[in-house]
Amino acid sequence: MSRLAARTMDLAIARFPADLLPEGAEATLRGAAARIAPDTQLYFECRLAGDERAIDVSQHFFAADGGAGALRGLAGRGLATGARGGLDAWRRLAAFAEDWSSDADLAAIIEIGLEHDQAPDGDWGRAPAVFAAFQGDILDNRAAGARFMAAVAPGSQDAWRALISTVECARSHGLVPGRMVGVMLSRDAQLRCMVRGLTPQATQGFLTAIGWPGDHEALEDLLRQSPLAGDATRLVLGFGPDLAGDCGLEIIHPQDADGRSRLDAVMEWLVERGLADANRVRALARWPGRITPHAAGADWPDALIARDLATPRSAFDYFNAFISHVKINLVAGRALPAKAYLGLAPVSWRACRT
Repeated sequence: MSRLAARTMDLAIARFPADLLPEGAEATLRGAAARIAPDTQLYFECRLAGDERAIDVSQHFFAADGGAGALRGLAGRGLATGARGGLDAWRRLAAFAEDWSSDADLAAIIEIGLEHDQAPDGDWGRAPAVFAAFQGDILDNRAAGARFMAAVAPGSQDAWRALISTVECARSHGLVPGRMVGVMLSRDAQLRCMVRGLTPQATQGFLTAIGWPGDHEALEDLLRQSPLAGDATRLVLGFGPDLAGDCGLEIIHPQDADGRSRLDAVMEWLVERGLADANRVRALARWPGRITPHAAGADWPDALIARDLATPRSAFDYFNAFISHVKINLVAGRALPAKAYLGLAPVSWRACRT
């Protein structure tokens, strides 16, 4: 386990509002640190209502910040520790990371995300879900996407073709393809993609054209709700290889004052709709902000102290805690309790003032 990853997790736990931490969550999250690379951007998936309280953890690797090397190192550690049920996935991730670092055809992939789901016993050894984000949308980078899928999920070719065909149909109906695709290695092996620009008429025509087998009325009801209307809402579709009837809505607002105001409206609506607990929503307000050595609530990572001391004219590291987005899953025509994704990003500020 990386000491920096472990100390970073301690900082996150110290920051977590108590209402979002179920009993035993601190120890479970500390166990997740063994699957985390140092200096990565983290996300914590928190359930906003219901008895299921597990907090899943994601980490993101960026090509511009040496993400390929960090992913390769993490995959090597996964293989060395014999991660339960995930050895084949880690082998494929290690091979992909090697190609990502050197193959110009994969330069369109600017970010890789790994989502780690807890097993019922709290173990983190299962294979992660893997997401790739492109410079442009999925269709503009389909060759790199095909390479990614072939490397990470070699049995996904039929699902990949179905995904591309669906996204082409979305564009033809005036919807906007997303820039990310994923494969849920640890769960149902589904591929996932997003589309946005969800105007009622265009979305209805698109869903009808692709023969979406889900509950059209329930989805259209959600999309008509004013807090969910607009370009902040993305429709998440699954393929396995057939188009799944269940789907998700991700609401991603900008990290500015207007975005926070609109997110507040979403949260208020979720509480009114019974999809979020008011206490957990109020607790979210205590998460965002800058985490510094002077206001950390836990020991500052010694690796960052050593880095600062060794850097001329001071390099001050801090962490930016933010609410990334909210997700609603629609399963068998029923909206499940919402989830909030809490982000924690390491930031280096080069202080070159005298």
